[in-house]
Amino acid sequence: MISSLTIVLSDLQAQEAIKVWDFDTKIELEGDDRTSKIAGKEYFFDSTLAVIYDADYDEKSKEYYEFQEILWKRVTKKDPQNGDAWLNLFRCQLYAGSGNSILESTITAMKSAIPGDYRFYFATYLYSKEPDFITEAFNKADKEGKKWLYKDYVKVTELSGNHTERNKALADWKLSGNLPDELFKFAYNLLITPSENAILITEGGFDTYPLWILQNTDNIRPDVKILNLELCKNPKYCERMLKEFGLKGNPALISKPADFVSNLYAQNPSKSLYISMTVIKPTLKSLAGNLNCEGLAYRIGKLNYMTVYKLVDNIENAYNTRYLTQTFSNHVFNQAMMHKLNLTYLVPLLQVYDYYKYKDNNTMALKFYDIAMVVAKKRGYEDLVMMYRFNW
Repeated sequence: MISSLTIVLSDLQAQEAIKVWDFDTKIELEGDDRTSKIAGKEYFFDSTLAVIYDADYDEKSKEYYEFQEILWKRVTKKDPQNGDAWLNLFRCQLYAGSGNSILESTITAMKSAIPGDYRFYFATYLYSKEPDFITEAFNKADKEGKKWLYKDYVKVTELSGNHTERNKALADWKLSGNLPDELFKFAYNLLITPSENAILITEGGFDTYPLWILQNTDNIRPDVKILNLELCKNPKYCERMLKEFGLKGNPALISKPADFVSNLYAQNPSKSLYISMTVIKPTLKSLAGNLNCEGLAYRIGKLNYMTVYKLVDNIENAYNTRYLTQTFSNHVFNQAMMHKLNLTYLVPLLQVYDYYKYKDNNTMALKFYDIAMVVAKKRGYEDLVMMYRFNW
């Protein structure tokens, strides 16, 4: 039987743990069959009930989700028709890695408590990945609700080849304010990196969808074709994209993205192929010796040391890097994930630093070193950047 729960506040200078003895909370804990995992642990977060955002926007620890699950479960019991509470509860369980039986039980309870609600359909989609459910959720949601459905809805419409609906959703997504300006600045810098009519290989959502928005709503670099490795795990989609982009490739290799990309490079020597630095390291490593840094993306091909001039021109003249040293807007995505995404700048910034050091231009070298330090500090990597400089 659980008699108390110890929580350490997010302020790491707090000297004492706070014990929660609230009667309702204690009853809730005792009645929950998963709290044995939580009892006795220390948590570095506040005990306040919090909105659970898409993990791609605001990823937290497993323990954080487990504790928030307890709080949101209390809300659903007190107010069973609260659709937001149900969705927050389900997300807690999903992101904490709960088993299928727990997730299915919550979906069944949602169906009974909030039948026909878009949040029930959205939770069902998150669990099943069946496209009909996100379509139903999107059609039923109001303007505010749609803000948090665009990412999944755009994915489904892209996979189905419904570009009319996809482009409409992309335009509405930009207007919704759901994506911060800083993300579009990153997307702009990435999108303008490839040469004309190139193919840019990406992998995630936020190195792809904002680029599509810029292409379709602002007409920025519509010549660049974007091939997303995650979406290519759908065989029919992969085959369609290879054909549409005039590429030779083997869709069967997509289960191992590194092999898939290496094969693309080998089979298409005349194509201008780029790969975003946001792609996971094993895939990039498979192309070692054939990666030419031109900014936030590598040009795939034989090493050409003249590439450094394109890199320097991008960083100095083409890119908007001023935002990296400015205060970010108070958007949930900016609290952690944007800083994580911006770590992608470290390689090109430090290569430009090298360029000016070799030219004995210490003023320019320090300018880009300082920008790299600002980026690194926001994610706790400043020691690595300092080490890079001292080992020069």
